[in-house]
Amino acid sequence: MSADHVGRKRDVLTRAHELAQSLATWAMIRSTSSNVSMFATKKNAADFVTDIDLGIELWVRRTIAEEFPTHAFVGEEFEDSAGVEYTWYCDPIDGTTNYAHGISWFSFSLAMCDEDGPVVGVVADPRTKEIFSAIRGRGAMHRGGPITIEHRSALPGSVVLTELLGATFFEGQAEFIRSLGEIDVTSRIMGSGTLSLVGPAVGRGHGALVGRFGAVDHLASMLIAHEAGLRVLDWDGHDTLFPSDPSTGIMVAHPAIATELHGMWRRAVESEGDRAR
Repeated sequence: MSADHVGRKRDVLTRAHELAQSLATWAMIRSTSSNVSMFATKKNAADFVTDIDLGIELWVRRTIAEEFPTHAFVGEEFEDSAGVEYTWYCDPIDGTTNYAHGISWFSFSLAMCDEDGPVVGVVADPRTKEIFSAIRGRGAMHRGGPITIEHRSALPGSVVLTELLGATFFEGQAEFIRSLGEIDVTSRIMGSGTLSLVGPAVGRGHGALVGRFGAVDHLASMLIAHEAGLRVLDWDGHDTLFPSDPSTGIMVAHPAIATELHGMWRRAVESEGDRAR
């Protein structure tokens, strides 16, 4: 790879990071300063969308298309657009169920990917007006400074976040929560996979598990967690930033507890499957 190509890529990543942060700031203001005037369901009665989701995604799409007209875009609410070299993934509101029902635990997620996975990731928490961000290979940022994960030596006493699949448990989730409680690990289900996966990067929990990977929901959080020093593991225990099999979920965890926590996830799914047979 030539020096000119490296320089051009670094410039693109810097510009993309700045734009993503600006869009995240705008999305926070839009979601907290506007009243919901359209409230509907999509795939089922527990899958919600509002006019605010739609409006945020449209604005993000248009802004990115103006700045990077050759890039592709994948969103939560509209059809994908084609492009080359880079693809953006956006969830305008992750946690729409919470948002639509007045529960202040939701987020904005935006990631840009190349052929190797996410290279830029930004997550915004409108409730606290916080922005988390990362550029691959350059570390993660929060509150204007670099993120450094706290020391951790053992799983007992930890807090692990997880999320439902819509309104139901994912396979093994109930057993996973039960087994965590048996070793004095507290579980939390808050309603935004984006915030659950990014939280441990800044000490809000020590691990997180979602039962089904969604690129628009989770890529930005996964990159931030990885750049902060956490491990990001797929079902097979491989470190990854873009799982090849999204149906089997994703885990982020402090390096000191990641292997043990991953093993508990595997055993929970297998145990539940044995009982079902």
